[in-house]
Amino acid sequence: MGTAIIPKWQITVTITRTLEYPIEDGEDKEDVRKWASSKEGKQFIQPDFIKHLNCYSYPRNADMEVEEVELKEYEVKSTDTDPRV
Repeated sequence: MGTAIIPKWQITVTITRTLEYPIEDGEDKEDVRKWASSKEGKQFIQPDFIKHLNCYSYPRNADMEVEEVELKEYEVKSTDTDPRV
């Protein structure tokens, strides 16, 4: 029996998803940015990140992790008919 060195390619694939959350009353942009980049924030975001991803047996959704978080502020026009809103 002999030993052979087998060359391999290592390919890193990045998946980017944009998740949207409403801005809560009194939330400071910098505080949210720090939280979203923290370990606790990434653990909170993780389920939304993997939700509805259709993957084959490998890589499994559980193998994917949130690495970087970008925070962007924007506005959406609302057309709610309830006068209390």
